[in-house]
Amino acid sequence: QRIAYAVKPPDIENCSFDESPYLNGKKLDQLPGCLEFGMAPLENFTEKHIWKNDFPDVDHPAAANVKSPEYGARGDFITDDTKALQKAVNSSEIVFLPKGYYRISKTVKFKSNTKLIGVSHHLSVIISKNISLDLPIKKKPLPLLETADTAQAETYLSYLGVYIPFEAESAESFGDTVDIYALKWMCGGNSVVRCCAFNKLNLLGFPEKTIETHSNKIYTYPLVMITDNGGGKWYNFFNQGSPGEIYINKTFRYLTVSNSSGPVSFYQLHAQHAQSQAQVEIINSANVTVYGIKTEYDGECFMRISDSDKIRIYGHGGIGTPLEGSAHYYFINVNNFLFANFAEQVNLKETMFYNNNRKHIGINDYFPLFNIQNNTTNTLPKTTRPILYIYGNL
Repeated sequence: QRIAYAVKPPDIENCSFDESPYLNGKKLDQLPGCLEFGMAPLENFTEKHIWKNDFPDVDHPAAANVKSPEYGARGDFITDDTKALQKAVNSSEIVFLPKGYYRISKTVKFKSNTKLIGVSHHLSVIISKNISLDLPIKKKPLPLLETADTAQAETYLSYLGVYIPFEAESAESFGDTVDIYALKWMCGGNSVVRCCAFNKLNLLGFPEKTIETHSNKIYTYPLVMITDNGGGKWYNFFNQGSPGEIYINKTFRYLTVSNSSGPVSFYQLHAQHAQSQAQVEIINSANVTVYGIKTEYDGECFMRISDSDKIRIYGHGGIGTPLEGSAHYYFINVNNFLFANFAEQVNLKETMFYNNNRKHIGINDYFPLFNIQNNTTNTLPKTTRPILYIYGNL
């Protein structure tokens, strides 16, 4: 059930804006079958979206503290804590990561019911350390954290950060590209990610200095990969990024959902500043819902969605712009999708920002979205931001 009511914004200078809803490419005054004003919310509406009341916290009596003598993690930014973290995950359902910076050199693998709980995303932090040195030769990057591939799982990841440094010491064998990523998420069901951050990181602070023997490497692989049975609820996906990053390949994504039937829901999605083809990508997946987006970027597009079905996006904001002639969103052979509340902060003409090293183009130079079906591109007028855009049957 939905309600869609467009308001005509005032014209400003050379821009005439339109928020009319669209259904299968046709502009309408009102969508059929919508809710009436004043109707009560659906019963148990909140319960369908919020986490459980017994969601474990740092003081849960059953939590295994990785710094306890039984496990022996140090969290001192130097010690390799891989074995301690893996031992705690193997022996306990709930694992507590106290304040610290935990370096790991191998993938820590979860059980289907693992619940890894920290203090905060900037205080309980997992950081890579020579992750490939103790592993056989491989042909694709490895994650720091990997969940079980289980549809009906109850995996929790909360209040912690997972960081991948520019100074990836073991990257030489990969042609100077970063050979690791933060998370491979393959669990569905009642699984939850809550208040986490997944970031690239410069170990030496700002400005971006380097160690002579460990030059900065290029990121080519998604920072977070949701695949196979990956799903659940994310509160929220967060990555800050840094303007003008140069250690990025066009193939990099902050988040990729690939070959997953979900359902997966993001209750806010924040990804920005990567100088890549897209900040986020959805490939051959279904039942992906995003309840709000904020971004700043100046690349080809914010999100690419291809060969997918039942994609729902409720809200887009921020000061990001695509390249001239491009669009924020590419929907490529997506059978059914919905986009609501498209309202980024636009520029009427090109402006410079961030020490004048980047630009945001004017609203008349790019499109809100491309809907590409069987090599035919359908778009909207450049100053149109539909309150609701539906393609297919949703």
